[in-house]
Amino acid sequence: MYMLTIGGAVSMTKPRKLKAYDQQLDDKLDLKHLAATAGDSYNIYAMNPDTSIPDCPLCKKRMKNHGKYERQYLDVVMNEDGTPHYITLHYLFYKYRCMDEKCNRTLYQKPIDFARDNANVTKRLEDVIVRYASAFSYAQTERKIKYTVTKQAVGQIAKRWVDEKDEERGGIFYTPKILGLVSFFWDNREYIIAVDAGDTELHIIDVLKTVDTTEITIFLNHMDKNSIECVVTDCNDIIVNAVVDQLPNAEILVDTDALLQVALDGFWEIIMTDAKHTMTDDKKRLMKEPSELKEYEDGLIRRITENKPRVSSGYDHINMLRSILSRKWDISDIRDWEYKIPIDCKDEFLLASEYIDAYWNELLNFYKRRREVTPELYEKLKKLDKKVKEFKNCSDELFRAKMLYVCKIGKSIKNTDGKWHGVPYKEVMDTLDSLLNETED
Repeated sequence: MYMLTIGGAVSMTKPRKLKAYDQQLDDKLDLKHLAATAGDSYNIYAMNPDTSIPDCPLCKKRMKNHGKYERQYLDVVMNEDGTPHYITLHYLFYKYRCMDEKCNRTLYQKPIDFARDNANVTKRLEDVIVRYASAFSYAQTERKIKYTVTKQAVGQIAKRWVDEKDEERGGIFYTPKILGLVSFFWDNREYIIAVDAGDTELHIIDVLKTVDTTEITIFLNHMDKNSIECVVTDCNDIIVNAVVDQLPNAEILVDTDALLQVALDGFWEIIMTDAKHTMTDDKKRLMKEPSELKEYEDGLIRRITENKPRVSSGYDHINMLRSILSRKWDISDIRDWEYKIPIDCKDEFLLASEYIDAYWNELLNFYKRRREVTPELYEKLKKLDKKVKEFKNCSDELFRAKMLYVCKIGKSIKNTDGKWHGVPYKEVMDTLDSLLNETED
């Protein structure tokens, strides 16, 4: 008996050596628990280097050889320059039969970990396909992978990959004390980004594809509801009502930056009505925080607003709200801001006014506990939403995968405690930047 390690295989004792082994091809294949035996640039033949006969996994008694067969897998290896090279992996399976006639397990073959059951592509090729599909269309992905699989297969692989990641993260999530549920629009419908809102790094826990009471309830059931002390959200009735129903003991905080966004949307309507012929750059200047404007831009703002009374009054009023929410004024002045909405801007600021009335206590809750919440929470999530929208329309699965799983390709998605903690905001943003850079190459 002796110890043997070939092609990354774990050390083992076995009674006989492989009849053939190709070190160069094995280095190229670079898969643990496999040994390359023959092949060329586009075909590699391999097998498990452990040729010992296993005991029956059911009755633990001796088995005997019962033949062998070859199965082909589409695979990818890396060239020396780091570019992908697509091959066919010919894997040799050995079958074994239990020698105990009373055993219910008749045939057995050693499991593999480089491909999923019933799949004809390896896991690492799936990872490559999903990454490409996260940046490009299915047709473009098909071309990128040299037509290794069809665009229809790309879609099927992507869906299966995301479903398996959902299953891999398990049914028990880490429960934050401060949970964030913030809604945005994608593909003409709302969706929710769920985050650990008490984490300075900010972790994205989940992406709910619709703003729906059932979806929110299912998500919350993955957590210890009694451990959630408060929920930070935006001005969304469905989310607030679902939280009240599912987390009756949790304090609800409505992010004041979400209120500001509603007011900004109203001001944008004024601009597009009364200053629609203004240059695009000037429209953007009107929407900017005044402190971000350069000296020469102040004059441009005055020129734009001097003959447009609604734009002028709307501009002053939106910046009054900005000053209040930046804590230059007292938070109670939000009520004063509401009462002083210019008459000619009432319609555009109506929604913001209604939210102040409906969520006044929740806005105060946020103001009181704002130091416990991730700094600039809403602004960070708004940047994430904006960046993910730079990609062309894709399936619901890949939309979620971009924010949850693509940055974890090749890594474990669970924490050391065995729970899903989500993914750091910075990792997600870096991954999206990397994907966008690939589309520009």
